[in-house]
Amino acid sequence: MAAEVIGLVGSITGLIDITGRLIKKCYTYIGSVRGAPDDIRRIRDMASSFQLEIQGLKCFITTHPDGADLLLHLAKPDGALTQAFESIRDLLKLLGPEDSSEELDSSHVVRGMARLSIEDLKWPFKARQAESLLARLEAHKSSLTLALNAGLARNVEVIKVDIQDVKTKIQENNASLEGIERRNMLNWLCPKGEAMRRMHADKRELQEPNTCSWMTREDAWKQWLNRQALPNKSRRFIWIHGIPGAGKTVLASYLIEQAASACQARGYAYYYCLHSRNQDETIPMLKWVVTSLSKRAGLIPTKIQEAYKSESVLSILDLLDCLEEISHQFNQVYIIVDAVDESQPRDVLLKTLSEIGTSERFCNVSLLFTSREENDIAETIKDLRGNCSEISMSNINVRDDIKSFVRAELKRDRAWRRWDPGFLNDIEDRLVQEARGMFRWAVCQLDVLKNQRNKEGILEALRTLPKDIFATYERILTNIPERDKEFARTALALICSSTSEIPTAEILVAACLYNVPYGDIGNYTVETLQDICGCLIHVTKLRAVPATYFNRLNEDAGFHQVALAHYTVKEYLFYPGTAEGPAKFFALSSKDVRNTDLMVIFNGLRHLNRPGTNANGPISRYEEYCLEMTEKALKHRRTDILGNEVLRSAVIDSLAPEFRHQVCLRQLNGVTRIMRNHFPIWFTLISWEIFATSKITGTLGNIILVDWLDLAEQYLETSGIKEMRRDEAVKVWTTPLKLKNEPVGTLLDLCVRRRKQKYLHLFVRFGATFEYENGVLYTCMNALRGHDPNGNRTNALLRLLLGACANPNPIPDQGASDPKVTTRGHKRTGFIFTPLQYAVYNLESSWVETLLEECADANGRGDKDGVLPSTFNDISSGKVDYFQKLGQQHTLEVCATTTPPWATSDPNSEHVKKARQTIEGLLKRYGATQENKDDGPVMVIDIVDEVDEDDKAQLDDPDSGTD
Repeated sequence: MAAEVIGLVGSITGLIDITGRLIKKCYTYIGSVRGAPDDIRRIRDMASSFQLEIQGLKCFITTHPDGADLLLHLAKPDGALTQAFESIRDLLKLLGPEDSSEELDSSHVVRGMARLSIEDLKWPFKARQAESLLARLEAHKSSLTLALNAGLARNVEVIKVDIQDVKTKIQENNASLEGIERRNMLNWLCPKGEAMRRMHADKRELQEPNTCSWMTREDAWKQWLNRQALPNKSRRFIWIHGIPGAGKTVLASYLIEQAASACQARGYAYYYCLHSRNQDETIPMLKWVVTSLSKRAGLIPTKIQEAYKSESVLSILDLLDCLEEISHQFNQVYIIVDAVDESQPRDVLLKTLSEIGTSERFCNVSLLFTSREENDIAETIKDLRGNCSEISMSNINVRDDIKSFVRAELKRDRAWRRWDPGFLNDIEDRLVQEARGMFRWAVCQLDVLKNQRNKEGILEALRTLPKDIFATYERILTNIPERDKEFARTALALICSSTSEIPTAEILVAACLYNVPYGDIGNYTVETLQDICGCLIHVTKLRAVPATYFNRLNEDAGFHQVALAHYTVKEYLFYPGTAEGPAKFFALSSKDVRNTDLMVIFNGLRHLNRPGTNANGPISRYEEYCLEMTEKALKHRRTDILGNEVLRSAVIDSLAPEFRHQVCLRQLNGVTRIMRNHFPIWFTLISWEIFATSKITGTLGNIILVDWLDLAEQYLETSGIKEMRRDEAVKVWTTPLKLKNEPVGTLLDLCVRRRKQKYLHLFVRFGATFEYENGVLYTCMNALRGHDPNGNRTNALLRLLLGACANPNPIPDQGASDPKVTTRGHKRTGFIFTPLQYAVYNLESSWVETLLEECADANGRGDKDGVLPSTFNDISSGKVDYFQKLGQQHTLEVCATTTPPWATSDPNSEHVKKARQTIEGLLKRYGATQENKDDGPVMVIDIVDEVDEDDKAQLDDPDSGTD
């Protein structure tokens, strides 16, 4: 029996595949053949309906193989499946040769000089044959339907038992879960549930009394809501569609409440798609729906428990399984999904909704969704062949709702009370007549009309009512006063931005002031924001004080949030035609929005420590917002910054250590912990203990700390360093800097210590030299130790340093600001060991060779009274003694006796022996000997040539009395 069932499933799969090929070919010819006949559309529709039927048959067999014995006859030679396969194959042949059917698409058809015509297909000769094949296919479909119904009837009791088993299994799995563990699992699955609940509450509050109730009088809704009472006639899948601004979302919020009442707030769930999220909403929707139903059932599907414990990701199929499992915990489940057209993309979401709305596995789920009447959505619903009810919002009921809304607004708003009832009735009739089902249009017209100063203005506005919602927005924007346009455009750009993350309307107002003349700043508040932007935005009061990192005493709790009143506002602002029309000043693009919010936050840093501000007082919420968002921008938005010259300049200014916000943050008391925990980048940048006297030096230091090589290059290009006198340029590279817990050093020293080789290459290209960096070779070899297993990176850096004037035989005060010697002929103190000795000590042959090639003294030894290189200041006293003895050894002796750090496990290995031989050969080649072993320190410099003429005369005269 198992083999026969597998053969049956295989036959169905082959039939599904060839039916799909037929549907694809029909779509191709409808789009590519001139005058494609209605017969081809009939073939497409019949094939789509047939494919849906056999998919249901396959689903039944795979889920209930024990009930498939009644269906085995379908796959016999004279069975319905076999006969249907032949009919589909013959229909394919009618539409063209079989070898071209697989890959034919519109581009293939049009590849010639012109599109095919219906005559090319010789369809008039095939039409009668097609009609006969369609009739046969209809008969086969009926046979399959009868067989499937027989199987379903026999398995009703089995299915009931299966459902009860599922319920029992879930209950058993959940019995051991603690309440807190359930909450953790659901929070893990869908952590942002609060935003969805708040969105529903906001949409629900927009509903006017006595509107939306028309939907409850629709038969489709009654059947959808009471399927248990009308199981044979009801459809459980509804699509509500309408034009932009028709009020679909408000209607959805009303229907959600009706569904909740019908099931006593148990078996219902909802989801609002949102254009601004710019995402495929399929998985977020499924997660939120499953989470909502799981909470109301008090149970968690098995797959969620397993995924939570294994920290694995749930796929769409997994979540559908979870929905099926949890749906059996209710007699009936209601799901409402709003604005499906706003999912980007939406093809997967449409397929998922169709699966839930029509598949038998979700037999007790009623699904309703709203959207615009887009072609792809309409085609998807049409392919369901009547399994989904369509309801248009272009109906008399919606017109009546608009009339009720307009009348209520005219009575409620005090701005209309000065006009007589007859005049108000005229306004009502005119708006209802012109609205054409657009709630949003009517809302905007009321807002425009009530701001007119006199009756003549209202009458003129009524005579010139815009024809649609875009024309309405154009009128609103062009009527904004000139002095307020910059403020309004910035506000709209920031609200539209997906990266601005502005938490309150108060912060938005402060952000919009950056481009407003200083004298007008005090004129703008949340109230003026509402007045200027009108019905384009929606401002609501926040129920709680927003979170903050800084302590603020006696803070006003009156905070608001702001959003676009409708997503069509954003569509208009970004619509290409807006940039060419009267409202072009307000036209936006993705680039405009990104640049605007970045300019706002980096210019906002100037507010810290502004004139008249208490430097020790708490920073404002707007200043805190700017710190937080610039922190994110410095990490994640570098491409946007580099692409805009003005913006790049603002960012570079903010990175200068003497920039006002950095100075202010250093002076603020009690914010160290806050800065370290929540603003780590800025915390690092304000951690300088010694400030650079050169602005270029300090700014480059901060750029290095945020590790932004491209910005460093662009800054150097515009800094003017190439045009500086040599002594001025030298100061950029030699000015000392210090970070907390790090030694004093220069920019170049900082780069070497932190292994920033790319920066060193860049700085050398802009004129940096290492002639004043006395310990840089030691730092190079020590800093990369442990980060450079084969020594190649260190050797490359050594070559760079030596090629840029680093001294292979350095002396400690080489980098002094005044390199002239004042010790009048005395020997200068050296380091306790030489760079070459240290390279030999490490048995790094490439280092040794590089140093020798750059004239390191092969016989040089350290100064026994010398100093330790700064890089080694943190080593133990025992190690210091070791290096002092090392410094007095000849390089050949060091080579013969050293045990390098990398060879401590086997100091006599072949690798070590080979390294000794190689280095010994190099040293001897460059003149190393073991003579004069007991002489004093070799690393001594005669400095007579560096003293002035008077001192030199005294040195030449033995009787001069010079000490």
